[in-house]
Amino acid sequence: MKTPDRLTDDDLVAHARRRDGPAATRRAEQAIEELYRRHSGPLFAFLCRRVGRHDAEDLLQTVWARVLQALPASDGGSHFRGWLFTVARNLVVDHHRRRRQTVPLGSAAEAVDQRAGTRPEEAAENEELRLALERCFGKLDAREAAVARGRLAGDSYKALAERLGLTRERTYQLFFKAKKKLEDCLRRALS
Repeated sequence: MKTPDRLTDDDLVAHARRRDGPAATRRAEQAIEELYRRHSGPLFAFLCRRVGRHDAEDLLQTVWARVLQALPASDGGSHFRGWLFTVARNLVVDHHRRRRQTVPLGSAAEAVDQRAGTRPEEAAENEELRLALERCFGKLDAREAAVARGRLAGDSYKALAERLGLTRERTYQLFFKAKKKLEDCLRRALS
């Protein structure tokens, strides 16, 4: 067998799709790691140019979560990099569309943190936002809440994964799920 750095993307995708035993599962994990190593840098740069560094980090993880969920068919005619960037481009479009329609989670947290020194009516609005955010956190399961609170506090995915005993991939998935739930909950609570 070729070493991972000598395999084509299509070879790696084929390995990543096979999980019919412990050896195949290990090869699948190695294949995904190699695909990530090859493509995450250029993909991150692409996302940064379109949404900024902070949002690009989240979108990068969302792209890879999608990759894990739905690898393209490896029929010899597929082009993994093209598919990967198409997934990213679609997420960027969705991201910009959502930002126009929802209360961004980061903005809600920042508004709550900036309560001090505001006028009484602003303090009341901020208190309402803080309470809504806490109610929404209460609707998350414990791991989702822990990951979301950690990310809002500035913890890296790696640190959160280690602290919570999760894989990085699972941490990314939990954060994406928690973020979506919180944004939806806040939109409903504040409308």
